Amino acid sequence: MLILLGICLIGLSVLLLVLALAVRFAGESKPLNMVDYTRVGDPGALHRAVGNRMFLLPALMAAIAGAALHSPQAFLIVGGVGTMLLIAAFAWILHVASTLQRSV
Repeated sequence: MLILLGICLIGLSVLLLVLALAVRFAGESKPLNMVDYTRVGDPGALHRAVGNRMFLLPALMAAIAGAALHSPQAFLIVGGVGTMLLIAAFAWILHVASTLQRSV
């Protein structure tokens, strides 16, 4: 069962990598729903900053997948720590997105 979970997590890490690349190289388009683009001075800088931090997510998912494929004990440890790190990474991404918005 953990092998199937590991394979699914590897697929999820590939999907997250594609999403991180899409945001990183978005340029002047508006891919982020959480951002009020009328308050953003430079959307390209915002996308580069958020996209660079989004590369943490596929790396964490790949580590959790590797632990799931290795052993159940490693999966429990890495899965718990990885979940806390994922929450911290999302908070960091939201913080960067909010700091690059100018106040009106």
